Amino acid sequence: MAQTYDINRFLREVEALLWQTGLDPQRGSSQPKPEVAAGMLLRAYGIAPIADQVETLARAMDNSWPERDQT
Repeated sequence: MAQTYDINRFLREVEALLWQTGLDPQRGSSQPKPEVAAGMLLRAYGIAPIADQVETLARAMDNSWPERDQT
């Protein structure tokens, strides 16, 4: 049976771990999307990433979207 893990849960757990260690995770516009990186990490360990689509959309809406046209 394939192993699966929720990407949104994984991201919450990683962010909580970073905050516990005194770090402040920030998203940069030139950085890969955390969801993509989390999926790659889970796959590297042989775990299939899954996601609740509603939670994924809510997470995207909670974060500001960088302006593409600054002029």
